Amino acid sequence: MKNILIPTDFSDNAWNAMFCSLKLYWDVECTFYILHTYEVSARQIKGARDSQKAGKLYETLALESEKGLEEVMDYLEKNHDNPMHTFVSMSKSDHLVGAIKELLFEKPIKIIIMGTQGATGAKEIFMGSNTVRVIKEIRNTCILAVPEDFNFQKLEHLVFPTDFRRFFYRFE
Repeated sequence: MKNILIPTDFSDNAWNAMFCSLKLYWDVECTFYILHTYEVSARQIKGARDSQKAGKLYETLALESEKGLEEVMDYLEKNHDNPMHTFVSMSKSDHLVGAIKELLFEKPIKIIIMGTQGATGAKEIFMGSNTVRVIKEIRNTCILAVPEDFNFQKLEHLVFPTDFRRFFYRFE
């Protein structure tokens, strides 16, 4: 059984990464953990001014996260009929890297599959800030970053990104 983490922000690129992972592991028994994170920015808290408004802001973000995950799970239930695949949705009030680190500690995740651009992705940027943060900060777990508009058919090439700051073993 392979455990796969798919972070999502519900963008088209995140959906594409999910579809690619489903195709890549079509004939493998897997549990897919679909993760959405949300956090209130300092600017939003400053605008809320009092604790009641800040609490309402957190509640709204939590409800939006749960609703988005519910839509993903409904779609998968209706359109993805593979008895080898199980799906678990997770909503976390945390920044993405923190939530992923926590999940890696709790679950035996073997690979993280995510899009290269999020919902706010600018076309001129190769990788979004969240993808770059995950690649830089997550160690000892494989990360597959799926390019925008990539239509997975079969795996032919993988890129091994490195800044050459450490030695890599052959198995890596």
